[in-house]
Amino acid sequence: KEFVPYELALKLKGLGYNEISLFCYDTAYENNPLSSCPHLLLNNQLEGFENEPISAPLWQQAFDWLDKEFGLFVSFDKIDNTRNFYYDFMIIDSKNRDYNDEDLIDSASRILDKGKYNTYEEARLECLKKLIELCKN
Repeated sequence: KEFVPYELALKLKGLGYNEISLFCYDTAYENNPLSSCPHLLLNNQLEGFENEPISAPLWQQAFDWLDKEFGLFVSFDKIDNTRNFYYDFMIIDSKNRDYNDEDLIDSASRILDKGKYNTYEEARLECLKKLIELCKN
């Protein structure tokens, strides 16, 4: 639960994610692809393996990296809609923004997902998918 799923970790790698992590995905171990490999990651020795393990980032590592590299910051909300709670997220594009000199108002592009997610984990997953989609474009 703490790590980004393999499919999304692979897409992050395609965007340039190559950060050190305590765990990696190694598809040679089909039953449990998540394995500890810090010695390989620390020494940048992942290339050349038959199935080339990839870094398995924690959720927060992925969101932090996307903010640093692409300027996309994420905020999650728990919304109370007449005693029916759901989760939503907002993506703030901090690199593509304009300032109104008169009002000094930051008009950063904001992308609010209109979905209603029953759990934080579901919102987090959909948010990361949306971020990856935005970064590809």
